[in-house]
Amino acid sequence: MGLASKAMQIAALAVCVTGCGIAERGDEQALIAEFDMIEDRAEFVSAVVGKNWQSDAINLRFGKDGTMRGDINGVPVTGAWEWHSGQVCTNFQVSDSGGAGCAKIGTKPGEMLVIPRSGTGAPYTYRAI
Repeated sequence: MGLASKAMQIAALAVCVTGCGIAERGDEQALIAEFDMIEDRAEFVSAVVGKNWQSDAINLRFGKDGTMRGDINGVPVTGAWEWHSGQVCTNFQVSDSGGAGCAKIGTKPGEMLVIPRSGTGAPYTYRAI
């Protein structure tokens, strides 16, 4: 894989771990209203942790031990998560690069909504696989 291709994947993951923009998202508020927002760590663990989540080329799994694993287009992703002030905060490593960010999380059966901190991206959904 060329350096430019790897850099594009890492940049995509940096945005998508804490939310990708949804090109056809329409009204963001209407999208958000479809989901039950998670308010505390226990809810996050119950609804999200231990399940496999997929969005486009990204696959993620949040572990009970605070780890995060997956891949983006087959390139391994490793990292950690913690619950902080009503948000999940992640730090991760992809190949030789990494990133970090926090986001609010919403769920509905079979889906997870990631709402990045203000100004860092539009809401994005993952589906349980």
